[in-house]
This record gives sequence, C-alpha cells and structure tokens, in this order.
Amino acid sequence: MLTRVSDNSSGSSTQFNFNQAENNYTIEDISGSVRRLSIYSFDTIGRKTQITIEDAGNTYTTNYSYYSYGRLERLTDGNGTLMID
Repeated sequence: MLTRVSDNSSGSSTQFNFNQAENNYTIEDISGSVRRLSIYSFDTIGRKTQITIEDAGNTYTTNYSYYSYGRLERLTDGNGTLMID
C-alpha cells in the first residue's frame, strides 16, 4: 500500500495514513516549511462524518450528518454554521 510520495528535488512530500480503529485517514502534505494536514473521518458504514484541515496555523472543519436512511441531512462548518440543510 502506498503511504508516502516524495519529490527529492523540491523537498516536498505527501504521507497517507489509515487508522482502522478510529475509522479515519490522514493526508499530510509538506512543502519546504509549509505543512498541511487533512483528516477525513467516517462512521461505521463508511459515510464521511468530518473533514478537518490544518493549514498554516489555522484549522477548518466540516461536519456531515445523515438521515437514518443514508441521505445527507446537514453540512456544517466547525462553528456549527449550517452550510446545507
């Protein structure tokens, strides 16, 4: 399984990690001194529940919730602001 892609000429790399116990995966992009971390979380049946991006000291979060029959119900940002209803 591919876990890291590096470009030695530019010093950039991307690392992929899957944590089955926590049901999420992370993507870490590093280019020089700039680091960006993306964390994707899923529920037990594989639906995306949250995306968190840490970039240049800022954190951005998007939360997903679903109706019991599986359709997307709500999409909110990290402050709880409704983006889709």
